[in-house]
Amino acid sequence: MLSFSRILQISRPRFWIYVTGPFLLGLIAGTPDIGRLGDPWPLFWLVAFTLPFNLLIYGLNDIADYETDRLNPKKQGYEQVLDKEQHRRLFIAVTTAVIPWAGALFWLPTTPLLFLGLFFFLSIGYSLPPLRFKARPFFDSFSNVLYAVPGFFAYALTSGTLPATSVVIASAAWCAAMHAYSAVPDIESDRAAGTPTVATVLGKSGTTVFCAILWSAAALAASATLGMWALLGAAVYLTMCGGYALATSHDSLMRWYRVFPLVNTVTGALLTVGLLQWRL
Repeated sequence: MLSFSRILQISRPRFWIYVTGPFLLGLIAGTPDIGRLGDPWPLFWLVAFTLPFNLLIYGLNDIADYETDRLNPKKQGYEQVLDKEQHRRLFIAVTTAVIPWAGALFWLPTTPLLFLGLFFFLSIGYSLPPLRFKARPFFDSFSNVLYAVPGFFAYALTSGTLPATSVVIASAAWCAAMHAYSAVPDIESDRAAGTPTVATVLGKSGTTVFCAILWSAAALAASATLGMWALLGAAVYLTMCGGYALATSHDSLMRWYRVFPLVNTVTGALLTVGLLQWRL
């Protein structure tokens, strides 16, 4: 039987911010009355984007990627491989975690419902066949827009409108770069398992350039709303690309990879504080 602590570990709490952060940004940007941020309905959905929906993303990924993960040094210590005998129990845990929110779908207006449907489609399609975007180079990176979708969902939920096109473009480019950057330490294990990804196709150097182009594009699109702050953010992420470019071993790649969630968290926190100040 899977313990709660093991289920929590599988949900990757250090990565929860990747979906809760965009949700909060969309909530702050879309709420007509900033004094109502604590209303029960948005908070109900915020809870969904913590353990339940992260378990959906990473639980299915752990099941589908078992053959790759058992060959991956990153999974030895920094992350852990779940025994194959536990996969059925994990699938039941994922389903159980998501079901409580299924009934609430009937109370969602059309636009946020479509965004939530897109989130489920990408979360499942990334890992599981027949789509399995994980093993479709370039689709794997661009399907990673799923991490921005909670923000689009929250914005539509509270404002009743669609987010600006520039925001969607910036978010999609940033998320694609985030995926590609995270895939670089997995190149050797993915190749050994016969799993093609954007990183196995482009290699370390090519993927690093790909990330730099995408983050630059994201900054240009975001500059319409963030101005010079977007360019400053781009400088930080281009520095991360430089770290990969200079890395000469898997251990040195992993040092940059471990810093990556911290950089993303700080960036998201600054965006949140800036957006709150603007709304207030």
